[in-house]
Parts: sequence; C-alpha cells; structure tokens
Amino acid sequence: MSQAEILKEGMSGPAVRALQQALINAGVRSEAPSGDYDEATTREVREFQHKNGITEDGIVGVETLARLGEYLEVLLSEVAADQKPGMSQARPGLPWTGLSVKKAKQYF
Repeated sequence: MSQAEILKEGMSGPAVRALQQALINAGVRSEAPSGDYDEATTREVREFQHKNGITEDGIVGVETLARLGEYLEVLLSEVAADQKPGMSQARPGLPWTGLSVKKAKQYF
C-alpha cells in the first residue's frame, strides 16, 4: 500500500468503522458501520469524493481523509469524551482519555 492509500477495499477494523461513521455524518452512508471496507463502502467513498471534487477512485487517500476531517473530528471527539481509564481502546497502546483529536487523527 502506498503512502497515499490510507484505507481501501478489503481492509477491516476500527479505522474502517470510523471511516464509515464519518461517511454517515457526511450524509453518504445510511447503513450502520460494519468495520469492513466492502463494495458498498467503496461506492460511498466515491460518492463523497464526487461531491467534494476529489478524483473518484474509492480509495481513502490523503486528500479524501483531509476532506473527511470535519466528520472524523466529530466522531473522535465523541469517542474521546466517552472513554474512561480502563475501558477498551480503539488501538492497543492508544489511551483515548485526554487525547486530542489532532493526535488521534494521526492514527488514521
């Protein structure tokens, strides 16, 4: 995977779930997040890219992620506010409590 390809079809996990929630927040996804980057997610990413003037390749690269940023900030803020010490983490070794959204976005 190149540096420009952050998320693409066939991937799965918490970052994909966060992407799908961001797509819901952006109004291009209606299904609950599954955590699997499937054909539907690819179509939704393409729709988001089209609406935002980004090359429509269905891959979340740097530009797509930057445009999704406002939707991810809302999501990550909610996650950070809900987490308490000792609760499960989105990624091992990543403490959400007190973590700024900017720092959290580095992991996507």
